[in-house]
Amino acid sequence: DGHLANSPYTADELRAALPPHRQHAVHVSPPVLSAEWFEPVVAAGAMRARLLQALGGSSATRLAVYVGRLSREKNLGLLLGMMERLAGVEAGGPDVRLVIAGSGPLQAELE
Repeated sequence: DGHLANSPYTADELRAALPPHRQHAVHVSPPVLSAEWFEPVVAAGAMRARLLQALGGSSATRLAVYVGRLSREKNLGLLLGMMERLAGVEAGGPDVRLVIAGSGPLQAELE
């Protein structure tokens, strides 16, 4: 009966795909959480230790985490490109490992 979009941009894309008589049914509902609420923190505990062991990291390793649907429209290639650039940083740069949590059509490809 209606469509919720997370941004005006996405709403415009939905409206463009709908027939004119259904375009009024698209509504914008922005994400509840703001990135400004979060700041980097040093996580501790058994979960971090298990992740670091699985990823071959050390106590100095920083973990970057993606949580979401693993599908083309999420543009995960951009995330992977960022990780490749970080891996190319000269010696002495930060050791950053990527943790992906989610499922979807790209799961097998990402694994």
